[in-house]
Amino acid sequence: MDVSDGSVRVGGVDVNDLDPGELRRSVAMVFQETFLFVDALGANIDLDGALSADEVAEVARVAHAHDFVSATPQGYDTLVGERGVSLSGGQRQRIALARALARRPRLLLLDDATSAVDPVVEAQVLADLRASLSATTLLVAHRLATIRLADRVVFLEDGRVIAQGRHTELLGVPAYEQLVRAYEGDGSGS
Repeated sequence: MDVSDGSVRVGGVDVNDLDPGELRRSVAMVFQETFLFVDALGANIDLDGALSADEVAEVARVAHAHDFVSATPQGYDTLVGERGVSLSGGQRQRIALARALARRPRLLLLDDATSAVDPVVEAQVLADLRASLSATTLLVAHRLATIRLADRVVFLEDGRVIAQGRHTELLGVPAYEQLVRAYEGDGSGS
């Protein structure tokens, strides 16, 4: 879709000036609901078979999937059922994250992509992404634990940007503070 107001830039270049194929190769997305193929875990990470075994293991380490994959009977050669039914939701999300990292994106979009992951593991995953990834990461999140980890939060209300800054800074915005207190009050942290 063409931008109707302002501009969207990837690596400082307006997306309208990029070849559409190059733009698609520059962006990787991981959604809350992931899809895994009836195939080996390694093949679900490296869809086109272009990576070495060490490279597959490395992106799996960053996504905190390597340990549980290594613990399966055949490791990266372990077959998973349709949609990854043999894995937990958090494991599926981490395999999907490793798959996105395998593409070496310039822009990584995570849409509640760690919602099924334990909050402690999620913090480790996001810290490892920050340390190892030379890409912009855009998080769409509802869990306070995730929001608190972000360098910059953009608070939307009715589809419009109301405020932006660090989580602690936005606590001074009444609507944001009210939303945070409501989440904290229900005890779910999400």
